[in-house]
Amino acid sequence: MDTRMAQARKVVRMDIERFPLRNKNRVEIPQGPIDLIDLVTGFSNEVLGCLIIMKIGV
Repeated sequence: MDTRMAQARKVVRMDIERFPLRNKNRVEIPQGPIDLIDLVTGFSNEVLGCLIIMKIGV
């Protein structure tokens, strides 16, 4: 499980680096590469909330 979490963090980091900020609160992430179910454990609620907002595109 720790390996999966490390991999998930790496994927998120790569996506955030690849897609520049449109404004200071938003990062564009394409559909597909991030499975939020796999990310739920190991991230703080604040980080997870940001990921959900970015995924939905609110």
